[in-house]
This record gives sequence, C-alpha cells and structure tokens, in this order.
Amino acid sequence: MTRSPRDQSVTLEFISRQQERALDAAAALRDEMRVHSAIINRLDTMMGQSLNILTGMLEQIRAMVAQHQ
Repeated sequence: MTRSPRDQSVTLEFISRQQERALDAAAALRDEMRVHSAIINRLDTMMGQSLNILTGMLEQIRAMVAQHQ
C-alpha cells in the first residue's frame, strides 16, 4: 500500500533542508551577479576608452583632410 502525499507529514528537518538549499542557491546567484556586474563594468570602461580613442582618431583625420583642402 502506498501512502498518499496527504498522509506524509512535513518535518522541521525537511523544512530546514529546503530552506538551506534555497539559501545556498540565493548565495550562488548573488556571487554570479557580482561577477557579471564586474564584467559589465569592465566592458563599459573599455567601451568608453575605445570611444575616446576613435573620437581622437576622427579629429586627426579631419585635421589632415582640412590641411589638404
């Protein structure tokens, strides 16, 4: 004879294990978010630097073109 889910009692130990799993999953997610945030910040900084370099190059090209006109 199998027991139905209604017949099974939920113990404090079960709830404790489930809560521990949920806390571990939340901590892992938090750690991943920190890593991804650091990556995004680094990429954002690199994009800003690249934009500054490209802007400088464009200004130099414009100055060179203006000299030859």
